[in-house]
Amino acid sequence: MKYGIRNGLFLGAFVLFSGQAFAQTEIVNRDPVINEMVQEVSADSIESYVRKLSSFGTRHTLSSQTDPERGIGAAGNYILSKFKEWAKESGGRLNPELDYFTLKADGRR
Repeated sequence: MKYGIRNGLFLGAFVLFSGQAFAQTEIVNRDPVINEMVQEVSADSIESYVRKLSSFGTRHTLSSQTDPERGIGAAGNYILSKFKEWAKESGGRLNPELDYFTLKADGRR
């Protein structure tokens, strides 16, 4: 029995340390421009956007398109307003607008 415990301990130590010896080292080359953009992202601002979108109650496609306080129309207008704010800083590269279109019924719903 004494050898069983000793062999078990040896095997456990071998497995523990061999994983580290054979582990691959991953080299990550980060683009500094992208890294800078990622650093500018704030968890607080993302949370505030999600909370604001939740405040519209529903964003179902059949909800109100015209109510300024509730539904998909209000949510869409909020998103458009945020993108317009960000567009001011884009040097003309961002031109936000809402795109309206209606899909014809396909008979499956």
